[in-house]
Amino acid sequence: MNAVPRGWQKSVLGDAVSISRGISYASTELTEVGNGRPLINLRNVDKGGGFRADGVKYYTGAVKERHLIEPGDLLIANTDLSKTKDVLGSPIVIPSNFNLDGAVFSLDLTKLVVDEDTAMRKFVTYFLMSPLARKFMKDNGSGTTVMHLQLNALPRLELLLPPLSEQQRIVEILEEQFSRLDAAVSSIRTVREKAAAFRRSLLQAVFVGQFSEQTNGEWKIEPLSNVAQLSLGVMLDKAKETGENQFPYLGNINVRWGSFETGNLKTMQVLPSQIDRATVRFNDVIVCEGGEPGRCAIWRGEESIFIQKALHRVRPSDAVISTYLYYFFEFRFRDVQSDELFTGTTIRHLPKQKLATLEVPLPSRDEQVRIVSIIDEQFSRLDAALDVANQLEDRIRSERLSLLHAAFSGTLTTQWRETNNG
Repeated sequence: MNAVPRGWQKSVLGDAVSISRGISYASTELTEVGNGRPLINLRNVDKGGGFRADGVKYYTGAVKERHLIEPGDLLIANTDLSKTKDVLGSPIVIPSNFNLDGAVFSLDLTKLVVDEDTAMRKFVTYFLMSPLARKFMKDNGSGTTVMHLQLNALPRLELLLPPLSEQQRIVEILEEQFSRLDAAVSSIRTVREKAAAFRRSLLQAVFVGQFSEQTNGEWKIEPLSNVAQLSLGVMLDKAKETGENQFPYLGNINVRWGSFETGNLKTMQVLPSQIDRATVRFNDVIVCEGGEPGRCAIWRGEESIFIQKALHRVRPSDAVISTYLYYFFEFRFRDVQSDELFTGTTIRHLPKQKLATLEVPLPSRDEQVRIVSIIDEQFSRLDAALDVANQLEDRIRSERLSLLHAAFSGTLTTQWRETNNG
């Protein structure tokens, strides 16, 4: 830590809070009906710290007083299912409208009870959002499949404690500034929602016939199998991830809407007999079979690549343009929760046999070129607006971190100290 501001004291988190671990339970102690205590766990907490009351289960085992939670309590997440450590140590304040009487919390959450003679709960909450605290949480997270915060290290987290009056002033400044930043974020969210709605309405105008009133020639309806060659990739076999015939491949996770993430491709075995059906060439449309069925992108790479079995390769014939087909897939599958082509309930899939029957509205190739040009132009304008929104969001995020750094290093209230301490 740098120099300690006048009136502040070097401290550690363990001096300002007491730490209570959650309940470890067996599956036999849970029930779907409310004949026990509501059990809050990590799955009931949004990444932003909000609560989802749906899906709450009930705990029928023994409870100690330290396991109870009520509005205003401060929790932190000590488990991160995403493996990124971004959630580890994130502060969660139980909202004032929390109405689950007698609720308890599970072992993947930890309750911090603030010593009110030493610190304010809001001050500690904001501190846990600060760059110093976030770095500490990441440095003290461990695990491979699931990340866990080393709770025995938590009391050693260093912090500077100002007098309670200055803590109050820091909280006031942060709440005022964060309120302003939150309003800007809300505006950005509105821009994104309107952009998504416009994108959807334009595609709908094209593919349900409104747009076709201005086109030339007749439109046909063809099953996808009549205008494209469909193929699934190679089944992964972890036992064959080394040795001969190893090639980079695209998996479901590498396919985004309209683009590919290829920074860290894995390799798999592709036998000579599998090369033809698993090879992706320039202009092939790659479509997700599961995860988010229908999510797709056009391969524009100069070199060919392979795909695993979780992906469809759609190779257009001369009758259809790749970009036209991509926009149709986006219209049909993006942000769609259900479709007659999907199978499964909990985990949805888009089987090859179903995808082959997808009816494609098909104007002439010249008309497809014109339609794609119009969509590209409109979407380019949208993307430019979204780029500005993303840049603004990055600046907001940076300003928020700068405010937190200033707050807990003492620079945020330098003038206040000079005025109030003489």
